[in-house]
Amino acid sequence: MKTKSLLYIILFLVTSTAYSAAETKNKAPEFPKGLEWLNTSKPFSISGLKGKIVLLDFWTYCCINCIHIMPDLRKLEDKYQEQLAVIGVHSAKFLTEQSTENIRQAILRYNIKHAVINDKEFQVWNLYKAKAWPTLILIDPEGNIVNYRSGEGVYDFFDPLINNLVQKFGDSIDKTPLTLSPETDKKTKSILNFPGKVYADAKTGRLYISDSNNNRIIISDLNGNILDVVGSGIIGNNDGPFEDAEFNNPQGVTAIGDDLYIADTDNNVIRKADLNSRTVQTIAGTGEQSYARTFERDALTIPLNSPWDLTWNQGNLFITNAGSHQVWVLNTGTGKLKLHAGSGHEDLIDDLLRNAALAQPSGITAHGKILYVADSEVSAIRSIDMIEGGEVKTLIGQGLFVFGDEDGNRRSARLQHPLGIVFVEGLLYVADTYNNKIKVLDPENKFLMTFAGTGKEGIKNGTLRDASFNEPGGISYAKRKLYIADTNNDLIRVIDIKSRIVSTLVLKNLDKLNRRKFVFNRSDYKDIVEIHNQNIKAARAVRLNLALPSGYKLNDLAPNQMRIFTEDGAYLIEQNINATDILTEITIPENYNKLYAEVAIYYCRKDDEGLCLIKDVLFEINNSSTRKLNSINLSYTLKAP
Repeated sequence: MKTKSLLYIILFLVTSTAYSAAETKNKAPEFPKGLEWLNTSKPFSISGLKGKIVLLDFWTYCCINCIHIMPDLRKLEDKYQEQLAVIGVHSAKFLTEQSTENIRQAILRYNIKHAVINDKEFQVWNLYKAKAWPTLILIDPEGNIVNYRSGEGVYDFFDPLINNLVQKFGDSIDKTPLTLSPETDKKTKSILNFPGKVYADAKTGRLYISDSNNNRIIISDLNGNILDVVGSGIIGNNDGPFEDAEFNNPQGVTAIGDDLYIADTDNNVIRKADLNSRTVQTIAGTGEQSYARTFERDALTIPLNSPWDLTWNQGNLFITNAGSHQVWVLNTGTGKLKLHAGSGHEDLIDDLLRNAALAQPSGITAHGKILYVADSEVSAIRSIDMIEGGEVKTLIGQGLFVFGDEDGNRRSARLQHPLGIVFVEGLLYVADTYNNKIKVLDPENKFLMTFAGTGKEGIKNGTLRDASFNEPGGISYAKRKLYIADTNNDLIRVIDIKSRIVSTLVLKNLDKLNRRKFVFNRSDYKDIVEIHNQNIKAARAVRLNLALPSGYKLNDLAPNQMRIFTEDGAYLIEQNINATDILTEITIPENYNKLYAEVAIYYCRKDDEGLCLIKDVLFEINNSSTRKLNSINLSYTLKAP
């Protein structure tokens, strides 16, 4: 086991180093049989892909370098959509990443459209002699390996190579589209979409939720009553009024009074939302991704690299730059940005601030003159002095490939890819993401204990010992309660420290989300029920009646929802459902002869508290002016498996 770990450490340390092979004529090995595939209903084979240009992407979903190349892969897929077949080969670093279900969640989170292999035993990795995450291997239409590269910057490298193959093989290239079965078809839509971080502000009573994959920040009170929304929900990088501002996978948030600071991760910038004027402005970053090691300069002239989280302390905003393995600091008064800690090398090395090595720092909190960081790739908790000349020290963690789920002291304790951390009354509460737990660490004696969660993926409320989470990524604290971004469950969970009970925060006042629009495509839905003879213009309410199969019940812990919207993507209603028969008031704009209602339901056996079945149904409601109905009636019978 030690030998294997050392080998992987050597491989992992070159993930940011790009290299390529001279053109070869090695035959591409066939994929082993019996592997699990995603985004497709059947496995592919190298022989079956003959005639296609094939690009293999060896990745693991924790890897920031793998995330960075995804836009390049999309550009290649879009440009060569007839000639190119991209196959993702997921060779997991962490134990949690071996799960096919967890890989499915990563595919959904990163909007991956191509087929993906679960290569948890490194079978394909070894056949192709992959060297690092990410490694990409190019195969020509005759099944020959012609080039490979590890690291980032893959578009500029592979674009001319693929273009040469297109010219060389011409009409002999098979342009038949691959038959895929996207995982997106299996995901039920919910109010939140992979929420990454959360910030609870005890002084103002506000809760800020990074609704990351919906590209917006939801502001509520601490009881879940929605107050406002920052962002249009459209992917982009635009400042302006809340309704028009655009984000791309925002993560960390922190607020000082009416100023909300946002780590706009995939845009590589820091934004500030003024809650009084309801406007957003960029305050740091150029929008470009860079490994800059520049010292103090105007914040808008320095490129950032996947800023993941932030915390404020006495006029300084400390930013975890996950992509460059560093912590930067922004003086919010002068607008100057500078490197605070981290050499830029990915490792676990304690030293003076800028000599020390971090590894994808993803969570940060502050107390006094100390920063505490969840250093995800080394499964560690680090302390970082705020003052110049200070040091970086490790509280928990052993290295890039030492991880697990163990309570105990500095020597024996183990975490697995923690993403969130908050300081509370002398203790550090940690979102131990890949262990599906919340842990508590005493920073003085460096003793780690499980605080909440069984360790199994789930969505169960109750006592600390019985509750379950699914890759929690963010954690905050206010008024004796912990607020947790339960990322893969699309929920915010609450732990009452006094009662030691875990609950799910129910978001209310969903009409505050109504101004958000989206691009509606009817063909995206598998189950469509056409409802005719409804008097849309006269209706004052909508009645939804769901018939459950015998022996089943709604899972009231899950985000059961109904959304009613127009053809142009404007929401009229977005609400939670906690019963099978509901009547909801509605105001319908003029000049609409057709509406759509999307109902997302989680239901399970009455004797099973687990989440069993998911159903997403689209009702197409057609107007009839001849019927005198005061309500629109929607009925659907759910089936048992």
